[in-house]
This record gives sequence, structure tokens and C-alpha cells, in this order.
Amino acid sequence: MSGAWQQDCDSAEGRCGDEPFVYMLHVGRYGDDVTGLVVRYVNEGAPFDPRTECGCYVMQGGRATDTSVTLHIKLEADPAAPGDGPGCPAPEHPFASETCRTALSAPPCNTLRFDLSGDEDALDGRLTCDDAAADVTRRFVPARGKTRRTCLSADHCPNLPSTGDTPP
Repeated sequence: MSGAWQQDCDSAEGRCGDEPFVYMLHVGRYGDDVTGLVVRYVNEGAPFDPRTECGCYVMQGGRATDTSVTLHIKLEADPAAPGDGPGCPAPEHPFASETCRTALSAPPCNTLRFDLSGDEDALDGRLTCDDAAADVTRRFVPARGKTRRTCLSADHCPNLPSTGDTPP
């Protein structure tokens, strides 16, 4: 379960065609615990293009077995815990898409949970927003390249939309 996993846009289970965002998981497993990053991209043009990144989130906890992984991320920035909300990939990242700016400034929920199961070929499961009853099934497949290990803080991202009373 360790490594980089991207939403499978080439399968019906991935369902990337009509949704605003796609996700890439960068997972490190330590026994039953998992940690890492979840990177969200605007689903325009080529999915997973670094220029369409729309938030990088530190996993807020996770558990794994040989066939499953559960993790969650906080989509809303918390001024008391700056590492909990969205980071940004590079200084002065433009967040050019209106879809991205809206999602960063007014997240659809506070917590997004991933409940996935599978093997080294694919992970299938549910993404649930704030433990709501309406959840969606998604598929993730191994991604090429290295596992990402960091999100830059909002201090390095002057274009990150503000949330609430925090400065942009």
C-alpha cells in the first residue's frame, strides 16, 4: 500500500470524466499506520498536470492492513494548526482555475475520508465528505514517479485564497 497512487481515469470506477477534481495519494506505511500526502488536481485537460494542482493535504491519520487503507484529510485550513489544511506546490503558484480558487476558499466539506481496499495493482473504495451518507466509489492505480513528501505552507503561497479571517 505504500507509494504513489493516482485516481484511475481510464476505468468506469475512476469516474474522472465529469468530476471537477482528481486525487493522487502519496502513502507511507509504517506497520498498521499510514501517513503521507493527498494532492488534488483540477480535472481539466491532462489529469495530474502539476500546473493544475489545487491543494496538497497532509494525511490526518490512517490505518492499513494487507488489503485495505483508510485515511482522511482536512480540506479546510485551521489557523491553529497550519499543517492541517491545503498547502501549495511551489512559491507563487497561480491557482489559475476558478474551480480551484472556489474549492480552496469554500471547501465542500471539512474532512474527506478515503476507505480503499485492494492489492498492488489497484485500490477501490469510497470517498466520503464529512461522514455524509452520500459517498462515491473511486479506483486508484500505481502512479509513475517518486512519492511526494512535502507540501509547502500557505506562507510560501501568496495566491492561496483566504479562508475566513485568515490573511491570504
